[in-house]
Amino acid sequence: METLRQWAVSLIISGIAGAVISLISPRGTMEKTLRTVIGIFMVSAVCSPLTGILEEDGISLPASEQITAKADSGLEDYIYDTFDDTLEETVETAAETLGIEGFDVIKDVYIDEYNCIIIRDIHITIPSECSDRAEEFAVILEKNLGFSVSVECR
Repeated sequence: METLRQWAVSLIISGIAGAVISLISPRGTMEKTLRTVIGIFMVSAVCSPLTGILEEDGISLPASEQITAKADSGLEDYIYDTFDDTLEETVETAAETLGIEGFDVIKDVYIDEYNCIIIRDIHITIPSECSDRAEEFAVILEKNLGFSVSVECR
């Protein structure tokens, strides 16, 4: 009975993790790939009881909790990479709109124990010849990102 309970908990956690990843991921070309990865993750969670059968045959595989923990350990990296890619794409698009080239983005960001992104500060420096567009750049970024960004000239 304990094994069945562990399997059910593993399925629930896998489903929630898959849903969260799906919700926070950007839409577009990576959507099909992400759905495939989440699907494989869910299939592995459903098939996790097979580890007991394989262990009886002398093949040692990790328990279902360890499989889930290994999958979740990559979640933080995935969340951060997705945030970083989205931020870079948004800044590049806004810069292209205003004709700004050669900007630097400094991020003070971390992921807490609940896999939430905590943004302390996003600081962007642009070339001094673009100083007349700095305020407009900051307004566009705030509108597109949903939080304020400090923009200064070099």
